[in-house]
Amino acid sequence: MFENFTQKYGVPLNVINGLYNPAQKISFIEEQYGDNERENSIDVKVRFFSNIGEIEKQKNKDLMNFNIVEIESVFFTMKIAVRGTFYNRKNIIKKYFEWCIRRGYISFNRINMFDDLTFDHIFDNNNLTIKYFKNLDSLMECLNTIIDVYSPYDKHRYDTIICAILLIWCGLPIEDICHLKIEAMDFKNHIIKLNKQYKMPQFINDFIENYLSITSYAGNVKSKLGKVYYYKETGYVLRTTTNSNILCYSKGGLQSRISTWFTQKTAKIDKNNKYYGHSLYLKDVCDSGFFNRLYEYENQYNIEVEDLDNKIFLNLRYKDDIAEQYKNKLIDNYKLWKQTFYGI
Repeated sequence: MFENFTQKYGVPLNVINGLYNPAQKISFIEEQYGDNERENSIDVKVRFFSNIGEIEKQKNKDLMNFNIVEIESVFFTMKIAVRGTFYNRKNIIKKYFEWCIRRGYISFNRINMFDDLTFDHIFDNNNLTIKYFKNLDSLMECLNTIIDVYSPYDKHRYDTIICAILLIWCGLPIEDICHLKIEAMDFKNHIIKLNKQYKMPQFINDFIENYLSITSYAGNVKSKLGKVYYYKETGYVLRTTTNSNILCYSKGGLQSRISTWFTQKTAKIDKNNKYYGHSLYLKDVCDSGFFNRLYEYENQYNIEVEDLDNKIFLNLRYKDDIAEQYKNKLIDNYKLWKQTFYGI
């Protein structure tokens, strides 16, 4: 039914299948954002509404019929705990309500609920602990908690996913991770050589080197020993098994696999565990790695982030340039992160 939409905008069908009332949502998204010059605008909006779709299905009603308490729960459930992101997503939802009003689906006075929908009313800094990570140790503690809860026959079953997440922590774009060749890995000097040289902490360097030395893993199946899966020799760091019909991951395929893994596994963690309900979004993992590098640099050279030379800031972010507005947003988020995890 939505094949033309997927072909036009490159949005995977599994993401569209997550939508509640999909025909209406797609009509709204295409009408409001279809002419946007940013190539990924449609994909971002569909994924956002697809995530809301899980909440809509639980309540068995469309977002346009949510009351103010239910709208607030959307932001809390989705761990939207940064001020700028909150107001961006609020604007998208408000636009959807306005669109529904123009079509007579809901009454005009329903838009008034957004007047009192503010960030400070819903969130405090403690919510950042279920969005970001303090350091690499806390990221690995979270991932190992998930693995321990799921109790696979062989812990190496998840090495490919963990490897991708660790590379995201190091600052690599997900497109580069999908096509990263083993020959780009310099384990002796702890760097990844692409168009830029990405530094790897000792743990990540050793983890990936060990992962590439393993030839197989056992799946977690009902039989006592489990089925053994062997890796192909593809030359890519993110490996596939001999029963797979792909040589390397696509951006959408990798994002989908990791997202599914997070969603299923974090829900199984004990509710008293500090990682229960952690959002584990890839962007937040990337930002956590950047914030950690920024924090270490501040401490090493006794300098504040506002006083950093722009070139140093970009080098730590592994970017060639950055819009001033986005840089300021990153700095604001970094300060929140530092206050949350270090109390400063």
